[in-house]
Amino acid sequence: MREQSRHKWGGHSPQLHLRPWLVGWLEKVVEIQKLSGTVRHLATYLLDIFMDHHFIQEGQLQMVALGCLLIAAAKLEEKDGLIPKTSELNAHVNNCYNLSEFVRLELMLLHFFRWELMLPTAAHFVEIFSPFLSGERRLCHYISLFLDLSLQPVPTNAVVTGEALISMPPSLVAAACIAAARSTLQLKPVWPGNLEKLTRYRLGQVRTLANSLLLTACPVCLDPRSEEEGSPRSSSSSQL
Repeated sequence: MREQSRHKWGGHSPQLHLRPWLVGWLEKVVEIQKLSGTVRHLATYLLDIFMDHHFIQEGQLQMVALGCLLIAAAKLEEKDGLIPKTSELNAHVNNCYNLSEFVRLELMLLHFFRWELMLPTAAHFVEIFSPFLSGERRLCHYISLFLDLSLQPVPTNAVVTGEALISMPPSLVAAACIAAARSTLQLKPVWPGNLEKLTRYRLGQVRTLANSLLLTACPVCLDPRSEEEGSPRSSSSSQL
């Protein structure tokens, strides 16, 4: 996947302050519709870019988010049965939009992105890297957790801001999620040579972003022992 094909994000959306709420709401819709993480990440990226270039009335933001989800699912889901119908998505907002509005919006989105929707995200790169990672279930769980966190704002004391994550190369975000997961599980070394060769990133390149993701997560959620022992681990102990 060519990261150079991605649209640049400039942080110009007047509704940027509503992004955390909108992304969180979209996550719930994805879960209800049983869509994949790659669909969620692509839909969020499309939403970020479209918002960055348009002034959208607040009452239309959810429709735009659903439109991005619809075209992302149509592009990535291999089974037609998993692609949500417009009426199903409209039900998440109590059918407050006219279905013809969704059709016009879908065409507008497709024309804006010039029908080029295979745009790489961090979730895509994790899928590419996964066959070369340890098959341990817990490692996959924590990588998925950090992928989810990469879409949300990070704490104010983190070096990397939530907005900066949007404009970072998705391969770097994916690598940082893997490093953060390995750090959580206290795997040594945190960034072995095979991962450096696979991702083409050195530990120094992923450390700052991985630490910001670790600061974002709840320490109890990150403790690999918590399910068995209920003993939380301090967030400072999981820094790279």
